[in-house]
Amino acid sequence: MALLLYELRRIGMASTCRRLAERTVPRVALEDPDGVSWLLDELRQAGFQDLVEAVLARDPVAEAVLDTVRPAMMLLWSLEYLGRMDLVRRLALRDLPYVVPDDAEYTASFLDVVARVGDAQDVMRFAERVVEEVEVSHVPRLGFLARSLWDHHAPGPLARLADRAVAGATPRTSSSFLDLLRMLRAYELDAHVDALIERIAEHPQLADPVTHTNLLRELRAAAETEAADRLEAIAPRNALSPTNPTNPTTETTTPPAPRGHRPYGLETNGVPALPWTWRDLDRPHAAPPQPRHTGAATTDADPWDSWHRYADN
Repeated sequence: MALLLYELRRIGMASTCRRLAERTVPRVALEDPDGVSWLLDELRQAGFQDLVEAVLARDPVAEAVLDTVRPAMMLLWSLEYLGRMDLVRRLALRDLPYVVPDDAEYTASFLDVVARVGDAQDVMRFAERVVEEVEVSHVPRLGFLARSLWDHHAPGPLARLADRAVAGATPRTSSSFLDLLRMLRAYELDAHVDALIERIAEHPQLADPVTHTNLLRELRAAAETEAADRLEAIAPRNALSPTNPTNPTTETTTPPAPRGHRPYGLETNGVPALPWTWRDLDRPHAAPPQPRHTGAATTDADPWDSWHRYADN
């Protein structure tokens, strides 16, 4: 409904927009916090302040169903913009134990609201729960939550959040590793910085020389020379050789010689493969070409000579 009101207002049909809003407000469902937030914003921007008050009079907080933190924040922001801090406080504190922190950035915003309308115990109770549940793989969003925890003086939850982030770090996503390293330094989590570098140094992915090189290059480009120096001292000792996967430190075969005049490659016994054409498939009973050698190549004869002889016949 909010989208329809927006479109009517956008094309200048103010009277139609007003009539539709008057019919909608008394009976529109208020369970979806995201939809209620959008409806309040559209009514406010259209100048229908009386209809905004009519929606608020229906007590959207009592009907709103908050599952995850993002739609909860949409409604909280709308109510806060309207100056209804009483409704903001009711909504935030009512769902404090239940709202799912599925997004670290919106979880940080929810924590900020709790700090504005609640007390220190409310902040700590919410912080201790969400640092155990929030997804830590997206480090840029995680930075919002870390900053909120720092601002609201929650060092214990902040350290626990850092523990989980360090435990999930990998060297292959060098940008995430670098973001996490900077975040830990920004909030003076020096012990976690050391733990992060040690984890990356021992991670199996660092055995890949390409991963090792890319990570060092990213760190030096970001002026993280200390971390780069510590990781550079750790050679990728466990890198597997494609020719001898059971003994990664030794090579058991030599690289193949250049193909040269053997554009069709080699047979399994090392003999240069003879060329063929699609016409050969149409002549299944034709005389086959001269048989290939069955042992290792012992002659210097050019395989093209036998092909030309077969083609001439």
